[in-house]
Amino acid sequence: MRKHFPRQMRCLRKAALLALGLVALSTIRSLDGAEGPVAAELLDVTGRIDVRRFADRVQDGDWSPAIQAAIDAVREEDGFTAGATIFFPPGTYRVDRTLILGGDRAHGGLHLLGYGATLLGSVALDGQPLPYDEPEPEEKEAGVPILLLRKPPGVEWADYVIEGLRFSRQQKNGCAIAVPWNDVPKQTSFRRVIAQGQKIGVHIPYAWQFSFTDCSFRGNDIGMQIRSHGNHINIAGCEFRRNHYHGLVIGPDRCQWASNVQHISGCIFEANKGYGVLLRSSAQTVLTGNYFEGNGTGVGVYTPWEVTIDTNLFWGYYGHGWRHSRFPDNAHIVVSGCQRLHLRNNRYAAVTAWFRRPEEGTRWEYVPRRPVRQALAPRHLRRRNRNPALCTRNARCPSSSTGRSAAGTFSTRPPRSARKAKSRPPA
Repeated sequence: MRKHFPRQMRCLRKAALLALGLVALSTIRSLDGAEGPVAAELLDVTGRIDVRRFADRVQDGDWSPAIQAAIDAVREEDGFTAGATIFFPPGTYRVDRTLILGGDRAHGGLHLLGYGATLLGSVALDGQPLPYDEPEPEEKEAGVPILLLRKPPGVEWADYVIEGLRFSRQQKNGCAIAVPWNDVPKQTSFRRVIAQGQKIGVHIPYAWQFSFTDCSFRGNDIGMQIRSHGNHINIAGCEFRRNHYHGLVIGPDRCQWASNVQHISGCIFEANKGYGVLLRSSAQTVLTGNYFEGNGTGVGVYTPWEVTIDTNLFWGYYGHGWRHSRFPDNAHIVVSGCQRLHLRNNRYAAVTAWFRRPEEGTRWEYVPRRPVRQALAPRHLRRRNRNPALCTRNARCPSSSTGRSAAGTFSTRPPRSARKAKSRPPA
C-alpha cells in the first residue's frame, strides 16, 4: 500500500494542475466576454486578439483590411458575448479605408488597445466615400474618419474603450474619430488617445455618456467638436495645443434642446489660434481647474444656458490678430447672449509678452510687453442695446457674476451685503 502512495500523489497533482489550467482558460475567456467555444487561433496567451495575426490581409502597405478583419472576428457565433480586446503592437499602420466598430452585437464592450501604435490616415482615405448611409451636413463637413464608432445592434450600451492609440494623417483632411448622427454608441471612453494633423480631431454630432481622460489634441484645425445634445460629457486631464482654429467646440445645436451636462476639468488649453473653449449651445457646463495660456481667446460663451467658470488660470493671449473671434484676440473671456453665467475664483494673470511674426517672416519673436489693466470692455460697449459682449482681461477675480449680457448688463461686483460688510469698521 505504501509503495503505491507516491503514484496516487502524482495523479492528484496532475488533476490539480489540469483543474487550474481549466480555471485560467475560463478566466481569459470571461475577460474577453466570451462564453462557449472560442476559436483558439484568435486569442494570444493574454486572451487578446493581435492584429498581426491578420497580417496576411495587408494590401500594398494598407492595414485597414487586416485591422477590420480582427474587429469583425469578434462575433456571437464564435462565442463572444461582451466584446474583446483588440491589441495593436507598437508601430505605424497605414489606413486607406475607414475602420468601423459596431457591426456585430458582440462588439459591445470592445477595447482597442495600442500604446505606441499609430493609425495613419492616408491620402487614399481622403478620397473614399463617407461611411454613412445618408450623410448629414455636419458629417460631410467633417470629412472621412479613420475610425467610426457605431452602436452595436440590439444593445443599449456600446461600452467601447479606445486606449493608447495615436491618430495621424498624411494631409489635414477628415477626422480621426467620428460618431454617426443617428447611431450613437453610449458609454464610450477614450484614454490617452492622441489626435493630430486632422481637420477635426474627434467629431461627435450627437453624444450620450462620453468620457475623455488624459487625451491630447494637437495640430488640428479643431481639436474636438461636440455638436448636438452632448449629454453627460466628461473631459478630464486632456490637452488642446496649437490647433489652427479652436481647441474644444460644443455646438452649434440644431435640435430643440441644448447640449447639457459637460464637465471640463484639469485640462490645458494652450496656443490655440481661436478659442481655447468655444461654447455655442451647451447647458449645465462647468469649467474648473483648467489652464489657459496663449490662446486667441480663452473662453467664448455664446450660449444662453447655464455656464460656470470656476478656479481656472488664464495667462497671456496669442496677440497675432488671427481674428477667429468676432471680438479682439486679446481677451481671456468673451460673453455674448448668456443669461446664467457664474465666474468664481479664477485668476487672470498679467500679460507681460506676446509672440509676433514680422511681415514676410518665418520665425516668431518673443516681444516683452507692459501689462494692460483692463477688466471690462469700454463703457460705451457695455451700454444697453449696444455690443452685448464682455471681454475680461488682466482683471482681479470677480467673486460673483449675474445679469443678462444679451441685454447689455453684466455685474462682476460682490453682492451688496458683502460690500457693506467689508466697508463697515470692525467693532
